[in-house]
Amino acid sequence: FNLLLANITAGDTFDFAVLTGSHASLIATLDADVDLGASTWNQTAGGDWNAIGNWTGLVPNSDAAEVTFGDKITATSTVFTDQDVTVHNVTFANPNRYVVAGGGTITLTGNSSVATASLSTLIGDHEFQAPIALASDTGASISAGTTLSFNNSLNLAGNTLTKTGGGTLALNNNIVTGTGGTIQCNSGICGGSGTVNGDLSNNGVVAPGSSAGAQLVAATVPEPSTLLLLSVASLLFYRCRWQRRERF
Repeated sequence: FNLLLANITAGDTFDFAVLTGSHASLIATLDADVDLGASTWNQTAGGDWNAIGNWTGLVPNSDAAEVTFGDKITATSTVFTDQDVTVHNVTFANPNRYVVAGGGTITLTGNSSVATASLSTLIGDHEFQAPIALASDTGASISAGTTLSFNNSLNLAGNTLTKTGGGTLALNNNIVTGTGGTIQCNSGICGGSGTVNGDLSNNGVVAPGSSAGAQLVAATVPEPSTLLLLSVASLLFYRCRWQRRERF
């Protein structure tokens, strides 16, 4: 027979017994000491995020969920969720593109073990078309030669998204919403055609719109209000900090 255990955490213990009349005989004890947060996409194409058979591990939806979109897909594939889900970490590792889409919001959050959430791209160019919300500060490690794109709303909610690595973080379609927050671009390229409703602090390359960007070094640009002014600022190799609603 098949047994599905839901809402369990590491450290839980389960006893299994055979009931004969009024007498129960213990036959097994299960200690949940495995990594219950690890969930790896196991389909060769896209599919429903919330279908249990699509994952090795549990369907990811908790502050412990560690999601890997790995080497299974063989072409561009869309994983969709029409339900809100919560995760702690998302890693992309495939030269083929994963598109994470749907009407549900994906919330990135820290937990009692690690206070910050994280995103990683190790191989390939990948994108979120589903809305993303930050419930904690979040790191985005984007390896050189890879791109992670946000093509729908990104709600910073007062938190900091810190971008590291030599790859590209692309923020598109006027997407950054919420009550402020900061995008910290520590290295690589931060670009796209989005609007930052908060701060952008840069130590890497800013590529506004379709511009190739320029290496930005110590200086401050006082609140540019147009794409043209921001493009000029990048050509002057300025270190930029945007406040409130500003274009890049």
